[in-house]
Amino acid sequence: MAEPRAAIAAEARVAPSLAALGCAPATGEVVLLSGGRSGAQVFRVETGGQRAVLKVTEDPGWRQPALRELALYQSADRGRTAFRPALLAARYDGEVVRLLLAAHEPYPPAPALVEDDWLAVAARLGQLHRLPLPPGEWRRPRTMDSPAAVAAALRGWDGHGWSAVATRAARRLADADDPGPGPVLAHGDCHLGNLVRGPDGGPLWVDWQEVGLGSGLGDLVFLWQRAEFDGARPPRAAMTASYADARGLRLDRSLRSALDAVELRLLLIAWPAFLSHGSEAGRQVMAGRLTELASGGDPG
Repeated sequence: MAEPRAAIAAEARVAPSLAALGCAPATGEVVLLSGGRSGAQVFRVETGGQRAVLKVTEDPGWRQPALRELALYQSADRGRTAFRPALLAARYDGEVVRLLLAAHEPYPPAPALVEDDWLAVAARLGQLHRLPLPPGEWRRPRTMDSPAAVAAALRGWDGHGWSAVATRAARRLADADDPGPGPVLAHGDCHLGNLVRGPDGGPLWVDWQEVGLGSGLGDLVFLWQRAEFDGARPPRAAMTASYADARGLRLDRSLRSALDAVELRLLLIAWPAFLSHGSEAGRQVMAGRLTELASGGDPG
């Protein structure tokens, strides 16, 4: 029987990439793990007797994020090697960015995690953010608060019937002045889909395309938001305490205010484009939290 078209396409993409990396041809099944959303195609392969993940970015529009990820993996900063998969091989030929990483088991879906899992992730994130800044240029242009971005976000919320609460949130965001701690090198896209289990069962972060300088609080906040959008109830208060302790921060009103400001910004501006990708229950959770933040509420 003929191979499925997807399998043939995967083999056609993987073979030249492994050859370009100087690796042995793939043995066994090649599995497409993801493709398109981050501008990259990601495959699970076995090469030279080792399970690995091959990430190939060909889209010119995603080249700069891919190069940032490559720089992170190739950085002389050794502290973060304990927080990401091992880099087995890498190459950028001026057009295509290729990474070959050690393979690990993914985290289960957010609703399947118990409190100890959440606290372990929060503590590990605090440890990651406690590391000294690495050498190199990691600043990213801040465009999220631009008038055009806010206007587009308001139209997005209006399209889901939440114009009034979004307008209140925008006014509150304009008055927010809670920069929070920092700067640290933040992951930038911190959700369970970008976590795998390391050899000790603890979390490792993958997909570093959004890495950049920031307070780090956005990583914790986005972890909550994505989990809640997917129907989970991460223990926010306990995770905040675990994160603060691991990072060496004071668990006080200032930190909570900074978390609220970061969450308000992410919810208002970043989320409208993704609301349609989830369930109605998830959208209601996001709108409810936006309502709380717009009125100065705190879920506790």
